[in-house]
Amino acid sequence: MLPFDPDAHAAATAQVTSYATPLAAAAEADRIDKADRIDPASERGLSRPLDNEAKWQLVKVAKAALRLMIEAGDLEEGTCFETWRQAETRKATGGPTISEACVRHYQLIKAHFLDLQRKHAAAAAARKKAEVAALEIARHALRTHLSQTRQGWQAAQTIASRFYKGTHLRDLNAKQVWSVVFTLRNNANAAAGRGKAANRFKRKRAARQEKAKARQSDQETLRL
Repeated sequence: MLPFDPDAHAAATAQVTSYATPLAAAAEADRIDKADRIDPASERGLSRPLDNEAKWQLVKVAKAALRLMIEAGDLEEGTCFETWRQAETRKATGGPTISEACVRHYQLIKAHFLDLQRKHAAAAAARKKAEVAALEIARHALRTHLSQTRQGWQAAQTIASRFYKGTHLRDLNAKQVWSVVFTLRNNANAAAGRGKAANRFKRKRAARQEKAKARQSDQETLRL
């Protein structure tokens, strides 16, 4: 087992304050629990499409934000909710709307509309929740690979130290953990003779080629 803090997820997430009344908020929390929970057993957990319940919850948060912004005079009365909601959702996701979003977007969309309601602490908690969920899935993939290949965590730590200047595994973000996972997989495939050699370590080879071109260009410049 890797030396990750098993309580990291619980410690890093906080209950998101609802705009609803306390009783309604409690009932609402029960309904959205399924959408909020990410199954770390699936490497593709964050790529699952949002179910209708999760979409409905996001629409409710968006409606509350629109209502408050109109009351505050930040938006004109009669603003088209659908058009406004889609534009604001794209700001949060970088492209997908609520109907197109997947699990990885859920907390980010919620955070954006909570910010528009000026509930900045709740929005920050939602963003943190998204980061922790992604990290847990990446860590699970790493544990699974090490278990399947019967390697100790030191194999992953060696790569992490080489890639990230001695950084400990527990301090890596999700993207960095995935880079360790993919490197371990590439190494395992190469050792087993699986796949085509030309398809392995493409990024590393491309970087070496770029460095070689740069050196050659420098040498030609010096000769001139």
